[in-house]
Amino acid sequence: MNRWKALGIIFILLLAQSVPGQSKLPVIRATSKKVSINDGGFLDKNAWALSPKIRPDIFTADRTRETKWVTFYTDVDSIRVKVKPGTSFDFIVLLNGKDSCYTRIVSAIPPKRTLKGKIDKNDTIPFTLSSFNAIHVRSVINNTDTLNLHFDVGSFDFHLTKDCLAKLKKVYKLQLGTRP
Repeated sequence: MNRWKALGIIFILLLAQSVPGQSKLPVIRATSKKVSINDGGFLDKNAWALSPKIRPDIFTADRTRETKWVTFYTDVDSIRVKVKPGTSFDFIVLLNGKDSCYTRIVSAIPPKRTLKGKIDKNDTIPFTLSSFNAIHVRSVINNTDTLNLHFDVGSFDFHLTKDCLAKLKKVYKLQLGTRP
């Protein structure tokens, strides 16, 4: 009987060693909530605000179908990540030595697919182009309200005006967050 117990214990120990452990996420440090991001050569200073409450807090890198580097710069540390279409990367920013900010960098562009015998179809979005090269897109929210979105081709950010948010807040009771 003791022999069987010993064999059982050895078997359990061998099985436990063969089970892969949870991989540790890379950790960078910060003492300020403000983070600068270099996304494929475009540096945006203080573009990101760390939030330990959002798990994970997702940064979308979406400027190219090519592989590129994305770097997060805190006030004391940095991390550089190679982003390919369709990939994501998780890491932790340790804020003031105690708050863990779980962060994920995601490529918004899916991996390129080629199917034999199938014709690739492109999606289209109707828009108008102003004389100043600004893109105007008409959008409908919940089949009731229409917004005219204005995209400035010289900017990489997306913003809704306070007037627009105030109107939407009344209709849809949207909560305005603290994110920039």
